[in-house]
Amino acid sequence: MLKGSNRRKALIFAGIGLGVIVLLFTGLFLVFSANNSPQTSNTLQTGANPTGLAATALSKESGQEYLALGDSIAFGVGASPPQDSGYPAVFYRQYLAKAMPEFTSYKNLAIPLETTTSFISRPQVKSQLELALAELVAGQKTGPRVSLVSLTIGGNDVLAARTKSQVEKETVLKNFDTNFQKILAAFAPYTRDGPTQLIVTTYYNPFGTGEAGLSSDDTVWMQRFNDLIKQRAAEFKAKVADFYPPILGQEKTLTWISGGDIHPNTAGHAALAAALWQATGFTLPAALSPGFGLSQPR
Repeated sequence: MLKGSNRRKALIFAGIGLGVIVLLFTGLFLVFSANNSPQTSNTLQTGANPTGLAATALSKESGQEYLALGDSIAFGVGASPPQDSGYPAVFYRQYLAKAMPEFTSYKNLAIPLETTTSFISRPQVKSQLELALAELVAGQKTGPRVSLVSLTIGGNDVLAARTKSQVEKETVLKNFDTNFQKILAAFAPYTRDGPTQLIVTTYYNPFGTGEAGLSSDDTVWMQRFNDLIKQRAAEFKAKVADFYPPILGQEKTLTWISGGDIHPNTAGHAALAAALWQATGFTLPAALSPGFGLSQPR
């Protein structure tokens, strides 16, 4: 019995050894065949971890991404629901994705109550700027490439100075300017001459223009703030979506200001989305629904 058992074990081990040899020869044959089969240089195989030229090819094949950044307005606060009816979501769904099908992805990193200071740095966690830059780098390596970024930031900076003295307002505006330039400089390697288009937005004045259409202190303050945004955007070759005109004169119908809330309502966010679309440089005939009948870039 013992001899018979040893004989069966020997046969089993011999079979395993033969199987391993067959697998090794099969693997070598497949590798040899793959290395000698005709393929284009940009062809990617499922499960590959591409680098270099292959990563570029994957980025192109995986489409392009729209990245929304900023504060509560960019987050969609005031719209119902924010993730579907906030201006970035409406802009992507009603305009961008329909007009340019290569945009296959949309991501919103905006944070309510965000200031330019917290945008740049947050204790113990990654800031929105750091997350955005990481998204840009990842898109270049693995796709989808971030081809468009919108940025709405600074409103919380200046809003805090609304009731302050003129001297304090000037300090706030100076600090905003310093931070805003840091933010634009951080994006510059990707957006100034790179493959990513940056659109910064101005802000509307939810408080109106004062009695009998006269300019209020809020209006003057907001205009100075918006002019600074436009100036820095021009210096860093970013486009500007002007959010001031769409709300002007319609503050009570397009925002929640009647209830003490400065945020746009759903209709207001739709108006901002249209302004963002206009800033892309495409035109949309008024008689046609969003996303169709587009002309070429101006």
